[in-house]
Amino acid sequence: MACAANAFSSDTPERFAELVRRFCRIKNLNKDTENIDTNVLLDQFNSFRVNTDSVKDQLLTVALKGIQHVLSSTTTSHGSLLGELLAALKAYNFFGRDDPSVQIPTCLQPTHLGDDIPASLVNPSPPSRPHKKTLKKKSKSRRSKGDTRDSDEEETRALESVPWPSLSGSESDYSDTESGVVANKLQGYQARVRQHSLCALYSIVKGTMRRLVFGYWTSFLPTGSEDRAGTLAAVLQNEWSIKVKVAALAAIAAFLERSKSALLVATERESASVQPFTPFSVLVGNMIRELHVTLLALLPSESSPQTITQTLKCLATVVGNSPYQKLRPGLLSKTVKLVRPYLSNRNANIRVGALTCMGAVVTIHAPLLEVSYILLPPHRQEESADVDVLKDDSSSPGSLPSTPVPMTPTLPTPPLSFTPPHMTFTPSKHTDTSAKDDIIWLIKSCGRSILPNSSGSTSPLPIRLEALQVLSSMALGYLTMLRSSLSHLTNILVQALADRDPGVQLHAVKTSENLACAISRHFSNDAVSADDKIFSVKEALIFWDCLLAGPLVEVLQSEKHTQLRAIGCDCLSNIGARVFEALEVSKQIICLTMLLGLTADPEPLVKESAARALGVYVLFPCQRTDVSFVADAANAVITCMEETNLSVKVKSSWAMANVADALVLNMARDDFSSFAESFSDVLLVKLFSSATNACCGEEKIRYNGVRALGSLLRYTQPRTLQKRNMTDVIENSVKLLVQSLSQGVMKVRWNACYALGGLLQNDCITVPSATWLEQVLIGLCLAMKNSKNFKVRINAAQALQTVAQRSKYGPAELFSSIWKYVIEAMEMSSKTEDFANYKYISSLSHQLSRTVLHLASLMEHTDLVCLAAVLFSKEDTVKQFLNATSEPLERSSCLSHLEKLKNLPLDKSSLTVLLSLLSTLTPPDVDEEKEGEQNRTTFRPSYD
Repeated sequence: MACAANAFSSDTPERFAELVRRFCRIKNLNKDTENIDTNVLLDQFNSFRVNTDSVKDQLLTVALKGIQHVLSSTTTSHGSLLGELLAALKAYNFFGRDDPSVQIPTCLQPTHLGDDIPASLVNPSPPSRPHKKTLKKKSKSRRSKGDTRDSDEEETRALESVPWPSLSGSESDYSDTESGVVANKLQGYQARVRQHSLCALYSIVKGTMRRLVFGYWTSFLPTGSEDRAGTLAAVLQNEWSIKVKVAALAAIAAFLERSKSALLVATERESASVQPFTPFSVLVGNMIRELHVTLLALLPSESSPQTITQTLKCLATVVGNSPYQKLRPGLLSKTVKLVRPYLSNRNANIRVGALTCMGAVVTIHAPLLEVSYILLPPHRQEESADVDVLKDDSSSPGSLPSTPVPMTPTLPTPPLSFTPPHMTFTPSKHTDTSAKDDIIWLIKSCGRSILPNSSGSTSPLPIRLEALQVLSSMALGYLTMLRSSLSHLTNILVQALADRDPGVQLHAVKTSENLACAISRHFSNDAVSADDKIFSVKEALIFWDCLLAGPLVEVLQSEKHTQLRAIGCDCLSNIGARVFEALEVSKQIICLTMLLGLTADPEPLVKESAARALGVYVLFPCQRTDVSFVADAANAVITCMEETNLSVKVKSSWAMANVADALVLNMARDDFSSFAESFSDVLLVKLFSSATNACCGEEKIRYNGVRALGSLLRYTQPRTLQKRNMTDVIENSVKLLVQSLSQGVMKVRWNACYALGGLLQNDCITVPSATWLEQVLIGLCLAMKNSKNFKVRINAAQALQTVAQRSKYGPAELFSSIWKYVIEAMEMSSKTEDFANYKYISSLSHQLSRTVLHLASLMEHTDLVCLAAVLFSKEDTVKQFLNATSEPLERSSCLSHLEKLKNLPLDKSSLTVLLSLLSTLTPPDVDEEKEGEQNRTTFRPSYD
């Protein structure tokens, strides 16, 4: 069968189906094998010289291996045979075990509610060999055709239609003198069948779409303590073979991998009382709890390192995919309580599995109170006010047994103050020895795994890397817990950065980057007041002073390891503006010098990371006003834009757009004139050229080029326009932006709207005599009216609102056309075929209202005649739209401007248009609005 797998692995679906049918025929062999042609068996298994039961068991093993190889090596769909395959494998998961409660159907059906299979579909196990007559009667009643063993033809037909094999063994067929060696060998064969059945199940689950496998979960995973029979939990509970247990744990992990979205529906009932109906969400919640109960009960009862390791890995998969925020607290506390002793186990694989499990605990997306409580030191847990909430509730359904955890031999604990001989930096001045008792115990444990011990020996490399990943996950998810442990964590990272192993250095830099990113996000969170900040800038400086004192600089200068230098640049980019400003000037210069130098690195990976970091630094308030640094960053980015590597060009284009944004931000400063005089016009022209080339490049570069062009056009000064060919540069840039309104991906289009809005704010470029002005206004109107993406419409309407002078809207005819487009956009604001646009309908409506009011506030008396044809037919539409989307205060300036026009000497037609516009824009009276509301809600009886 294994050979057949190679023959069928790349063949047609029909050949694959035929292979599965052959397997189904093989699996139906029962104990009556004396009538089967033994030559066939001998041809396939020349070395099988034992009794027929052993031949059958080994034949099943080979068949299951073949199925496993086929499923793992072919891309052929097996969806039509999925139910039959899973039913067969579920039968052989218990092969050779006496378990009368296990009932296997001929074909499993997917279900969302986990209903039991009806009894009519269940084939009971046939009795043992001595009761042949009974077996014939039961087989005859189950089959549509009779079974006559005197006929070879009937025997062949019976071979293909016989029900599932007996789940019991055949030890009774041997005499007492043979029952020693032969029985043990037979049990080994049967265990091998169960093992390969579980391996085949693993291959099916891994190779089948998740949505298809989800329907079979209740057939293999327990949904309650009474529903364990026939599931993988029963295999773990009753199995003696280590290999079978490992295979069952791997199958459970395969079911739950990448299933976080499916498990999000899980909930649990508050009371354990029996309910007449079990919702699907409660069923999933019960399944999660039962998996915890099964694995946590198995963990302390095992002594095999292989089983313990696989149990920890399976438990990590369960933890990483379970929605604990929707479940009753306590599961994680019990999990950590049982896993924690294995963090110091002598077996390296067990320690890696325990660290993986703890990494899954601290990777839970939403910071949970239970996890925060778990991470506290013991004396802090006793002082916590939430201890009662997290106590184990032994009376709750699915509670875990209070089994004592055997303490395993532990490794010697290394002193954290130990520094390897090759290190030259010791961050002792920042270490707070008085707060050692408040250090999180998990950080202490990871430090013992990462750092050398007192004798200078270190843990195996997989343990050190996994411990660094745990610290990385903790930094991202539970930063608020690290305040008392920040100095200790910094000490660990500094020593890991100076390690001789590149893998340890790489993970240490990545952990430092994640910690820096979390601290930067914490300081940039405007929703949290300065008094409520968990970290102070002084505390963050402790971390950065230690990194920049030597270890991180050495990593950035490592010529042998490209990835180290790249991630080092990413780490520097996450320092944050507030912390960078508080650094010493010498350390600021180190950061800027290193990044500017690395933009010339020959490796593309390093170059793109350095360019991105420069794009971050150039927006720091203390750096964007430094003309020298902005000019150096611009030159470095322009050089990177000339690279052929696409990834480098993408990051460089983003940095170039940030440089252009920094120029615009400086315009709001009082000393902007001195900055503008110092910034080179030649460099500005180079930025225009690079941005223009980006607008004509790939889509990933184009939207950054469009954003950069808009900011450069917004920044351009009058003296720059006097340069030679500058007028052509601007016209070419505007042409590209107008084309981008209707070409490219949506991100390019809404960036083009934003860029044109910046162009219209520049008074020295946007003059009424500009030949391209009408193209810009009409292009924005068409995007506002016709774009399929509502974000593009919103940005287009917002760009039209940025014009501050009536003269920029062109003559009266063009101004009335803009009015017409805006009113038509109002009528189409709620019409969309894309469901993703519905959440933007309200924003679009409010923006259109503000645009109309802005147009009315700039209106001149010469525009009234041209507006007559537009307003008279749409007066009610505009009035209803404004009443629904704008507030009375937003109309005050507009109405005051129209009242001033009313005092001018107007002809009759213009006055009529003005009065109509005033009536349209005037908000409804409060009393009238209340009366109208009452009329709409009051019941008025009507009579014939």
